[in-house]
Amino acid sequence: MAVINLQRREPVIGSSQQGVVLLEVLVAVLIFSIGILGMIGMQAASVTAVSDAKYRSEAAMVADQILARIWADQANVTAYDTGGSAVSLAGFEANLPDGKRQVAVGPLPAIPPAPAPALPAMRTVTVTITWQPPESATVRRFVTETQISSTL
Repeated sequence: MAVINLQRREPVIGSSQQGVVLLEVLVAVLIFSIGILGMIGMQAASVTAVSDAKYRSEAAMVADQILARIWADQANVTAYDTGGSAVSLAGFEANLPDGKRQVAVGPLPAIPPAPAPALPAMRTVTVTITWQPPESATVRRFVTETQISSTL
């Protein structure tokens, strides 16, 4: 009678294959970590962009409030001129860090006269709102310009 050996022989793994799985896992963890760091950086950039957009919309709202006051009081348009200096936003509902306003009222730029009936005097009103976000050293500004008739 023949004897059958039922033990299986394990294939011999060459020394060049040892640790390959561990190396693949380390490379996968490295790629995953780089991806997560990229996502964290994008999240930080988006928070900064949202904050900056909020400040810009606040500045636009304040500029509109100033122009609305001037439109409502056209007889005193020149009284709103700040003389080239920036003043605080006191009296305006604004949440702008270190917010300041500057209003410049000047004559309408010269255009060739047209044969038309006498019109009220027109003035160019430029409103500049400045602020400095807490996380930035740069002063931001919003400028709007309109033409308002002033009754003399």
